[in-house]
Amino acid sequence: MKKFGMFIMTFTIALFIGVLFVNATEEVKPSMTGVQISEDGIITFDEFEGADTYWLGVEQGSLPAVSGDSILPRIETVCTSGFEAGLCGENYSGRYFIELGAYKEGNPISSRYYGWVDYDGTKYTLTEADGIYRIFVFDSNGGSGVDKMYVKDGNPIPRPDAPTKEGQTFLGWYQDKELTQKFAFDSFSNWYLRLYAKWGDPIEIDAVTFNNITVPVGGTHPDAELFRTITTSTEGLRIIMASWLEEGTGKELTSADTFETGKRYRLSIVVDFEDGYKFKDEADFWIEDHATLNVEPLMKDFIKDRNEFQFPYDAIKKEESVDPTPTNPEPTEPVVVTPNLDGFKIKSASTTNVKIEWNKVDGAKGYFVYAGTSAKKLKKIATVKNTVTSYKQKKLKAGTTHYYKVVAYKVVKKKNKTIVSSTVLKTKTVPAAPKIKVKSTAFDRVKINIGKVTGASNYVIERSTDKKTYVLVNAFAKAGNYTDTEVVTGTKYYYRVSACNERCSAKSKVISAKPALKAPSISVTSKTKAQVKITYKNVTGAEVYEIYRSTKKNGKYELVESENALKYVDTTVKSKKTYYYKVRATIKVGENVVGTYSKPKSVKVK
Repeated sequence: MKKFGMFIMTFTIALFIGVLFVNATEEVKPSMTGVQISEDGIITFDEFEGADTYWLGVEQGSLPAVSGDSILPRIETVCTSGFEAGLCGENYSGRYFIELGAYKEGNPISSRYYGWVDYDGTKYTLTEADGIYRIFVFDSNGGSGVDKMYVKDGNPIPRPDAPTKEGQTFLGWYQDKELTQKFAFDSFSNWYLRLYAKWGDPIEIDAVTFNNITVPVGGTHPDAELFRTITTSTEGLRIIMASWLEEGTGKELTSADTFETGKRYRLSIVVDFEDGYKFKDEADFWIEDHATLNVEPLMKDFIKDRNEFQFPYDAIKKEESVDPTPTNPEPTEPVVVTPNLDGFKIKSASTTNVKIEWNKVDGAKGYFVYAGTSAKKLKKIATVKNTVTSYKQKKLKAGTTHYYKVVAYKVVKKKNKTIVSSTVLKTKTVPAAPKIKVKSTAFDRVKINIGKVTGASNYVIERSTDKKTYVLVNAFAKAGNYTDTEVVTGTKYYYRVSACNERCSAKSKVISAKPALKAPSISVTSKTKAQVKITYKNVTGAEVYEIYRSTKKNGKYELVESENALKYVDTTVKSKKTYYYKVRATIKVGENVVGTYSKPKSVKVK
């Protein structure tokens, strides 16, 4: 019998996860309405047209249900299944995430209702949830307790406070009882997950390795994107910040700054420890193979109280020998050249083209143009005449990084010799226009989704009320979901977004959204002669509820009451007669009252 029970539990867990997945990707359908819970735990809900089955899920289990079922057996199963054991309070008190949906022949025909059931040991209460939540349960393996955690789908997973255990060091959370699969808090892998604490002696680090650092001494300061390429292959450390500082002033450099000859700069890298890790000897740690650099650092410093590594560098004027790779035989001796071709710059860039230009060099036979996606792997892509001082590279990918160099050459004894070479310049093609859509609306906010664009570092969001004049909403938004809270209920808004790096893309397709109150979920009954009772759930943001009545479903409705209570008893009706009711949730905006009507409900008066 025990094995059969575990089979049923496993089946319902799989079904619940499958149901959630279907709901996350299916087309928008009408929602379940009238979902309520009594103080003694009886779940009721409105019938959904065409449904032959209803499924009610509590935490990780989902089973068929009918209006009027008790929620207690499901909570009891959750609390005794081994998944939640020890996390439910006395008499199964606590908070539980539920979901309810209508089905026909095994297929969902309603958008699912999500809610929170709170039980204090004596009575139940239900509040609507704002979406799907993932559930994380923590088994501390004999350590101090860690509360169950709910994370809304799409949000990052917060790292809970580490548990403690006498004489032991906490080494992190693992996905399996055998403690072989460490859980990464920056990923989503399950709708429901139980994590296990690992304990042991601290893991000691006695060497640190940094990778992918390039220091352009004598050239232009690297931008923030370069900082993000810095990595560490040392297990147990993660980089949380990197910046360049000017020695003496402490000024933090930006992408507009350059390294000035004769000055000293410091590359600062701040790290953080993962659970259970520490330096073997904090006073005498060392660095191995710290980076790939143009020059070696003068020293390596570690600031213990900030977990900060600092690498000082002296900026020096850099000379280089440039191989122009001409079509004729190469010079037999390297030519030392000045560091820059006069006037060399990026003239313009589009999604597929980059144009460079420079000033004419006296005595030049022509110019070699070099390009590539890496500063160290440039290839000659063109040779132009001495009368031409610009070049356009075409058919590039949108949002990609490109490097350019130009060499002016002359012919001496039938050999090409360099006159002057430019420095290497870096630019990006313009990103493609992003795709955006309305994610959701509420009475006081609009959530839009911005599709990620290759090569874009930020997104510029603009908003309009007339589709003609736009105002800036955010110039540094990221891809994903963005919530605009500077909106007015009942006003229609138009949005457009540009993807940007060094330049911004064309505008996206315009989308519209109208923040509004939700339609109330109402119940209409007549249990007393010549009386009708209308009840409705609270609508977030609503100030006043207006009750309307008609003798025909599609007839003219008259206002019979306006109040802020959540129920109304109509005593002006006649027995044996059928009436139709609808309720409007309203809010005052300026001098106007705006709101949303419920669907009509009929009742025959007793």
